[in-house]
Amino acid sequence: YSIFEGELSDTIPVVHSSIAGCRIIGRLVVGNKNGLLVPNSTTDQELQHIRNSLPDTVKIQRVEERLSALGNVVVCNDYVALVHPDLDRETEEIIADV
Repeated sequence: YSIFEGELSDTIPVVHSSIAGCRIIGRLVVGNKNGLLVPNSTTDQELQHIRNSLPDTVKIQRVEERLSALGNVVVCNDYVALVHPDLDRETEEIIADV
């Protein structure tokens, strides 16, 4: 972590967190400079920690989705998102809003 943080911390905020008690968060969350989507299994404490650690301009949204490993089923940048074909339509709308 220290080398990774040392290289990125001046440009990108590094936030230590877990999602639903899991430390492998890259598979569970997806985001860009505008927003972050987290699975519904994210605890209130984890969500509050993430909210407190990111700028207010970054929207954070819990998503109720059967395919809860969002990092595995959504890839996005600041302009476009590609989603798994089995993703719920409601989840697609949330992605578009965030």
